[in-house]
Amino acid sequence: VATLMGLSKGEIDKIVDKIIEFSGLEDFIDYKLKTYSKGMILRLAFSIIIHLDFDILMLDEIMSVGDINFQRKCYKKIRHFKHLGKTILLASHNLADIGAICDRTLYLENGRVMLFGDTDKVVGEFIKSIEESDKKISPDYHIMKGDLPYSERIGTIRITNVRFLNSMNQETLSFKTGERIKVIIEFEAQSPVRDPLFRVQFFKNDGQFLAGNNNYRHNFRIDELKGSGQVEMIIESLNLIEGDYYVSVGIWPDEYRSLVTLTPYDLHDFRYIISVKSERQDGAALVYLPVKWSLKLNQTGKVVHN
Repeated sequence: VATLMGLSKGEIDKIVDKIIEFSGLEDFIDYKLKTYSKGMILRLAFSIIIHLDFDILMLDEIMSVGDINFQRKCYKKIRHFKHLGKTILLASHNLADIGAICDRTLYLENGRVMLFGDTDKVVGEFIKSIEESDKKISPDYHIMKGDLPYSERIGTIRITNVRFLNSMNQETLSFKTGERIKVIIEFEAQSPVRDPLFRVQFFKNDGQFLAGNNNYRHNFRIDELKGSGQVEMIIESLNLIEGDYYVSVGIWPDEYRSLVTLTPYDLHDFRYIISVKSERQDGAALVYLPVKWSLKLNQTGKVVHN
């Protein structure tokens, strides 16, 4: 490699000991190159490159080479080069490497420039785009397509329609974090049904159960239902962070026994998908926690609130 970079044998001889020491391959340096693993070859190549005189160093996913001790030596060396004013160009999918080395970052997607600028800002936008992608539910994909585990319906009462209303009483499947929403469950009872349980549950796009409630938990008991009607459940604050969520709606004979024996009156399992939009101050991950910040200065006793 050093020869290809234009170094003479004399120049190589002056730095060869430093190269070998840095690579950590002293015990293997006399072995034939074809016996080296890919990682060993990259360690040696990297050690050669950083001992050459250069103004611009270009690296492509090479920072993962070697064990943690070797990686630390590499980071230390690169920080030294940056201190000397040399330019480091790193192409990588490793955000830790980018954050540790780069002051400015170019974000590419399918060959298109998405963003260029301060590394903290670019990495933040990249993480945000990944999180948004991970939380989406494709219309063509349904986690419960095919045979459902709930195979038996008692069927005495059935769900005829489910509607979701926002804080403006508009029917929609799109909501804002913290918004008041109403779930309307329309039903029809073919024969009298005593004390039914109406259950609404929310799930992540991977099926993880997030939240749920039913009328029994609020001591809202229904003696008997006949004919058609509707039950409304109001959620005062939808405390979910931006993303798509499955909603299951069911009518059950009781709270627990029918759940474990999988015998609902009727169940629209993972039937509905709602989309939640958040503001930056709403936070991240899954749950919305309303917060306020304050600062107290001990010297003056002054308190500053956001």
